[in-house]
Amino acid sequence: MLKENSKSLIEYTMLSYKRNVACQVISIGSQELLTKWSLSCSNEDKVITVIAATNHPGDIDEAFRRRFEKRVLIPLPNDDTRSALLKLCLEGVTVDSKLDTNVIADKLDGYTGSDITNVCRDAAMMSMRRKISGRSPSEIKKIKKEDVDLPVTMKDFEDALARCKKSVSLNDVSRYEAWMDEFGSC
Repeated sequence: MLKENSKSLIEYTMLSYKRNVACQVISIGSQELLTKWSLSCSNEDKVITVIAATNHPGDIDEAFRRRFEKRVLIPLPNDDTRSALLKLCLEGVTVDSKLDTNVIADKLDGYTGSDITNVCRDAAMMSMRRKISGRSPSEIKKIKKEDVDLPVTMKDFEDALARCKKSVSLNDVSRYEAWMDEFGSC
């Protein structure tokens, strides 16, 4: 398949994990994929680019890891990136004029891009949650759109931050950095 179409996307999540006795079926699949990969890479007529991503680099089978020429760590977003992500996530959302995305970006230190998206989505829903809290379905149906479509405020973000926790711990970051120190390349 790789030889016929050099622009291929292959998901090999389960095939790339470290081999052990309990995973004999996966190991057989891994061996077959590794063999085909090696044979495909020996054909200089086609350029094959393989890009993979994982949240568990320590679980990658050594044979797979060795086949990747470049191994890079995408770090958590820095202050400027968090601020830019906030602005991107809030595009098309009515935002309070006093809302300072730089202050929120500071509070999001240690959050992933996906975490930041979740916080923004949660903050945007806060006015709706407050309006429908404790009401019956028939009362909720009577609420006008303009009564719940309010600008997102700093309070909305504070409430969202209390609900949406970081998905990556400092321990996780340390493990990723240690893996990069041992196996990474640029």
